[in-house]
Amino acid sequence: MSKFSTDRNLLVGTLGLQMGLITDSQLIRAMQAWILRKNEDIESLLLEQEAIQVEAKDFLKALAERYLSLHQNDPTISLATLSSQGKLHEKLKDLGDDDVSISVTQLQSRSKIEVKAAEPSIENTITTVSSGAFRTDRFRVLRPHARGGLGQVSIAEDRELHREVALKEIQSPYVADQQSRSRFLMEAEITGRLEHPGIVPVYSLGTTESGAPFYTMRFIKGDSLKEAIEEFYSENHAWTNDQRRMALRRLVKRLVDVCNTIEYAHSRGVLHRDLKPGNIMLGKYGETLVVDWGLAKSGHKSPSHATSDEATVVPLSGDSSTQTVVGSVVGTPAFMSPEQAEGRLSDLGPASDVYCLGATLYCVLTGQAPFSKLSPREIAIRVRNGTVTSPRKLNPNVPPALEAICKKAMAFEQTDRYPSAAALANELEFWLADEPVDAYPEPISKRVGRWIRKHRAFVTSSAGIAITSIIALAAFAIIIQRQNRELKTAYDRVSLAEESTRVERDAAILERDRAIRNLDVARALAVSMLDKAESQLSKGDATPTTLIGVRSDLTELAFEKFRQLYESNTGNRDFGREYAKIARVSGNLKRTVRQLDTANERIRLSLQLQNLVPSEERSDAESDYLAETYRELATNLLTEGKLSEAEEAILRSMEIAEDLCRKHPNSWNYIRTQALARMELVSLETRRRRFDSAKEHSEANINAFSRLANSESPHPIDLVLAMYSREDLMQILLKSNRIPAATEAAQGTLSTIREKMTQKPDDIHLLQALSQILISCAEIELAASESLDQTVPKLDEAIEIIGNLKKAMRSASLIQNEAVAYCFKAEALRRNGNAKDAATAVQAARKLAENLVRNVDIAVHNFLMHQVELEESRILDLEGKSEDAREKWKQALASLTKAVEQSPDDVEYRERLNRFQNASEPTKAP
Repeated sequence: MSKFSTDRNLLVGTLGLQMGLITDSQLIRAMQAWILRKNEDIESLLLEQEAIQVEAKDFLKALAERYLSLHQNDPTISLATLSSQGKLHEKLKDLGDDDVSISVTQLQSRSKIEVKAAEPSIENTITTVSSGAFRTDRFRVLRPHARGGLGQVSIAEDRELHREVALKEIQSPYVADQQSRSRFLMEAEITGRLEHPGIVPVYSLGTTESGAPFYTMRFIKGDSLKEAIEEFYSENHAWTNDQRRMALRRLVKRLVDVCNTIEYAHSRGVLHRDLKPGNIMLGKYGETLVVDWGLAKSGHKSPSHATSDEATVVPLSGDSSTQTVVGSVVGTPAFMSPEQAEGRLSDLGPASDVYCLGATLYCVLTGQAPFSKLSPREIAIRVRNGTVTSPRKLNPNVPPALEAICKKAMAFEQTDRYPSAAALANELEFWLADEPVDAYPEPISKRVGRWIRKHRAFVTSSAGIAITSIIALAAFAIIIQRQNRELKTAYDRVSLAEESTRVERDAAILERDRAIRNLDVARALAVSMLDKAESQLSKGDATPTTLIGVRSDLTELAFEKFRQLYESNTGNRDFGREYAKIARVSGNLKRTVRQLDTANERIRLSLQLQNLVPSEERSDAESDYLAETYRELATNLLTEGKLSEAEEAILRSMEIAEDLCRKHPNSWNYIRTQALARMELVSLETRRRRFDSAKEHSEANINAFSRLANSESPHPIDLVLAMYSREDLMQILLKSNRIPAATEAAQGTLSTIREKMTQKPDDIHLLQALSQILISCAEIELAASESLDQTVPKLDEAIEIIGNLKKAMRSASLIQNEAVAYCFKAEALRRNGNAKDAATAVQAARKLAENLVRNVDIAVHNFLMHQVELEESRILDLEGKSEDAREKWKQALASLTKAVEQSPDDVEYRERLNRFQNASEPTKAP
C-alpha cells in the first residue's frame, strides 16, 4: 500500500476534525474499516458509515486537494502544518496497522522540525506554533475588532483554509508580565479543551513575531445577549403583547442554551466566574456561545459532577502564579454571587455560576442588571447582603413563574439555589413548554387549563365523551374569565379616552367591541357544546354510535367557533394554537369516514397555523405535535394515492421527530412519534416496491414499538402498533415473493396476537389488528397455493370481528378490510371448487366495494373493485359462462386502469396493470 495513500487519508481525516465535520471516534472507525479495504479513500468510508453526507465528502476531497497543492503535493508536510493531534495519533497507532503506525510515527518526528510554507510571507503575517518548534505563515491580520482588559481581538485571514477567524492576542503592556501571560495562555487552553457547540472553537495557539502569545478561534457574526436585551427594551418597537411575549421566549431559549453549555463546563471541572449578558454571543443562525473564559477556574469537579464521564480539564499552561489570591474579588460586581463578592474562593462552585445565570435572567426580565446605577461599593454591600429588588417591581409584565425561577437561582444561600445549571435549564424548559415549574405554586385556574391541554386525547375519545360537556365548560370558563377581564380593561380605557382625543377614544371603542365579540363567541361555544351533549346523552342511548356522533358534532362546533375567534384575533397566539389543534382533530375525524378533501384542508390549516411559530421559538412539545400533524397529512395523502406529496409530509415528520430523538434519546414519546412516521414510510416504500428499504424500516418499527410496549410507561396503543408493524412485514415478504418467509412471519404474528388477546380480550384496537392479520395470513396461504382448509375459517373469523367493530366505530378502513376478506373468501372457495358459495361471498364484497367507490372515488377503492370484478370473472369462467367472464374481465381492467390514473406513482398498481394487459388468457391474469 502506498504511503502516499495512508498519509493522504490521515490528512483528510484531520481536516474533517478541524472543520468540525467528524469526531475522533468517527475517524477511528473509518480507519479501522480502511485497514481492511485499503483501495478506498477515507471520505468514501466516512460516507458509507453515515458520519458525513455527500456534500461534506465532496468538500473534504476538494479541500484536501487544495491543501496538498499548497504544500508541494506532499501529504506528510501537509499533515505537519495542521494542529497537533497527539492523543489521536496514539489511538491510530493502537489500530495495529503497519502503514498507519509508520505514517503517524514519521508525522510525530516531522512535527519537531521546521517546515517551510509553500507561500511566501507577507506583511502583517502572524507566525503560528502548531507543535514543538514548527512554524508556518498562516494568519494575516485584516482589521481590529475589539479590546478588553488583557487582550485584544482582530479579524484575520486563515490563509490555509481561506476563512476569516478571530485572532486574540495579549496587549503589549502585558507581554512581559508572567502572570498576565500565564492567565492569557490558560484562557486559550481552557477554551480550546472545552469542546461544545456553545463554546467558541479554538483553531490554533501561537506567538507573534514579537513574541506575544495569541490564539485563533471562530469569528462569530452576531450580537451579544446584552445588545439583544437592549434591543428588546428599546422604545423603537411598537410590539403587540404577543410579539413581545414571543421575543421574551426567544431570549429565554437562548439562556437555556447557556445553561447547558455551563453544565458541560462544570462536568469538565471548569467554573466560568464571569457570566453576564456581555459574555454571551448570539450568532445569526441560532448559535448561542459563552465567551471570555479569562477568569475561569479549573481542575476540580464538584461532588455532583464527580461521576461524570467527561475528563477534568487541568490546564498545562497554568501555574501557581496564575491562581487568584484568597480574599480577592474577581468578576463583574453586578452579576457575581455573594460568596464571590466576599472573596470566599474556596466556597465557589457550580452554584456560583448558577447565581450568575440567575442574574443574567434578571437582566432579561427587567432590562437592567440586578444592581444598577450604584457605585461599586454599594453594589458589593447589596450583593453580600442579598438585597435584590424583585423583577416584577421593576417590570409588572414579568411572568410570575419566571420571576420565581430567577429568585431561586439568585438565592443568597447556595443550598437554596438550583443544584446545577442543568436543573435551571430544565426549569426554564418547563416554562417554555407551558408546564408547571417547581419554583412557583400555580393557582387552580392555571392547573385546570393545563390539565385540559394535557388530556385532550381523553377528552376527545369515545370513552370520554360523556364528560366532554363538563370539560368544555371548564375550558371556556377560563376563556370567559379572561375575556371578562379584557372587557373591563377595555371599558376603563374607553372612559379614560372620553377625556382624550377622538382617535384614542375610537381605538379604545374598537378594542372594547372586539372583547365583547370574543366573549360572545366563547359563551356561545360553551353553551352550545353543553346543549348538544345534553340533548343526545340524556336520552339514555349512550351507544358507541351515539357517542361517536356527539364527538363529531362537538368537534365541528368547536372548529367553527374557534375559526370565528381566530379570524377576529389573528395575532393572538393562544387562539391560533387552539384553532390548530381543533383543525387537526376535526381533520382526523373526517378521514375516518373518507371525507378526504375536508380532512386535508383542515390538516393543512393546522400545519399552516403551527408553522406561524418560528422553529427556534417552538417548544419540544410543539415540535412533537407538528411532526404528528405532518404524519397525519401523509396518511391522508397515501389513502388518496398521492404518493409524491405524501413522501414530502413523511420526510418532514421524520426530520422533526429525529431531531427530537437526538435531543432526548430516552424519551418514549418522541421515539413513538418517529416510529409512527416510519410506519407511513413503510407503506410508501411498499407501494413503490422498494422492498429492502420497507423491510428495514418495518423491522425497526417492530423493535421500537416492542420496546415501548415493554417500557416502564407504555401507551395502550404501543402493543397494537407492534402488531401492525409485524403485519406490514408479512405484506412486504408476500409482495416481494418471499413466500416461505412470509408464511413463517404470518404464523409467528398470529400466534403472538392470539396470546396477547387472552390478556386483553375486549381491546377493540387489538381486535382490529387481529382481523387485519387474519386477512393477511389468508392472502399468504392463497399465494402459497397449499392447502386452503384453514383459509376460509380465518376469513370468517376476520369478517365476524369486523362486523362487531362496525357497531362500535365508523371507519371506511373497516369496510374496505371487510370487502377484501369477502373477496379472498370467494377465491378460496372457488379454488376448492365451491362456485356457489364463492359467488355469494363475492357479491357481499361487491356490495361493500360499490358503496366505497360511490362515496369516495379514489385509487384504493377502484383497485378493490378491480379485485372483486376479477374474482367474479373467474367464478363465471368456472361455471362455464365464458362470455360473461370476458365481459367482467373488461370491467376489472377498466377499474385497474382508473386506479393507475388516480395514483400514477403507485408502482404496485402499474406493474399489475402491465401483467394484466399481457396475460395470454384474460381470466388467468393476476
